[in-house]
Amino acid sequence: MMMEIRKARLNKIEEESLKIVTQNQLAVKIGKDADYISKLERGKRTPSLRTLQEICNELGVKMNYLFFIIGI
Repeated sequence: MMMEIRKARLNKIEEESLKIVTQNQLAVKIGKDADYISKLERGKRTPSLRTLQEICNELGVKMNYLFFIIGI
């Protein structure tokens, strides 16, 4: 359940982000590979808080937005 929620949050952020980036571009900017980003989107991996912060920074959203979506 949490993996599905996390996947939905990451996908929603990407859709709403003003910055349009490919998985590869995002991966390069945060020092990961595109396969890792793909696994995050599909809920196959769980990112660290640091990685989440790096993704948020690149997509131009605040990390608390991730938690606001599910009402935490």
